[in-house]
Amino acid sequence: MNDYSLCPGKVLNAFLKSQGIKKKDMAARLGISAKCISEIINDKAPVTVNMALRLEDHTPYDAEYWMKIETCHRIHLARISETK
Repeated sequence: MNDYSLCPGKVLNAFLKSQGIKKKDMAARLGISAKCISEIINDKAPVTVNMALRLEDHTPYDAEYWMKIETCHRIHLARISETK
């Protein structure tokens, strides 16, 4: 069992920074609000299947990648919650 996880929001934020893309611009590309993208980046909202499909069109990562890291991250958080 890993004691860490890769947060999808951090991956998205790192991609945006590496490409010089503003959050509001990516939100517009994805057809979502700036608030929604901020919630994903700050781990306040999950990457859903529909969002993974949108991200696939605007990042170098496919939808399966986004869903895999989201699922692994949520499992990690659940394990932490269970041990408290």
